[in-house]
Amino acid sequence: MITVEPSARLNSTPSTDTLTPCVMVIFGASGDLTRRKLIPALFTSHQRGELPAAVRIVGFARSEKTDEQFCEELCSWVFSHDEDGIHKASAWSSFAERLSYHRGGYDDAAAYASLDTHLRSLDAAHGTAGNRIFYLATPPSVYPLALERLGAAGLISPPDTEPWSRVVIEKPFRSEERRVGKECRSRWSPYHSKKKNTDNKLFVKPAQLKHLSIPHT
Repeated sequence: MITVEPSARLNSTPSTDTLTPCVMVIFGASGDLTRRKLIPALFTSHQRGELPAAVRIVGFARSEKTDEQFCEELCSWVFSHDEDGIHKASAWSSFAERLSYHRGGYDDAAAYASLDTHLRSLDAAHGTAGNRIFYLATPPSVYPLALERLGAAGLISPPDTEPWSRVVIEKPFRSEERRVGKECRSRWSPYHSKKKNTDNKLFVKPAQLKHLSIPHT
């Protein structure tokens, strides 16, 4: 899955030769978490040369927009909030080539089927090898439904299979954690490894979204 590294390790740069091709699908792509945390972190990794060519990023949300509008909105946000000046405008065009947008409702089975078609087209065009990361940057109430729909559509697979798939969920606030966690785990269990020290964790904490790394081979 995506691993979240402590800030003390942010200056380390892994070799892209050992990174795994994949498509990262961000559910809730029109939301605040995507703009403020995920895209800036991924863009920083792109600038550092940490993302190999065969990594693509798909935004999934209910809003109607084109790929171009999606990229323009993210670009505007990233650079207008870059107070430390760490992002380079010259690098955005190549990063934007990784981005695409897919409209769909979280409860719409047809949207998941068409998403699967879109992901397969990225596999064919960019060599992403069928590997998937699904990041649920949505309200906690969406988590159980999205897991159920992803499983029904065949978009997530059991552990220790190839191509691999991972689901990353922001840890809910304490008041929601018990209820949402129970629902999510009941839907996640067919796809979750029971082995200790496995990397397909269910929750990450919001404060951990300092840096994102793609799985290594």
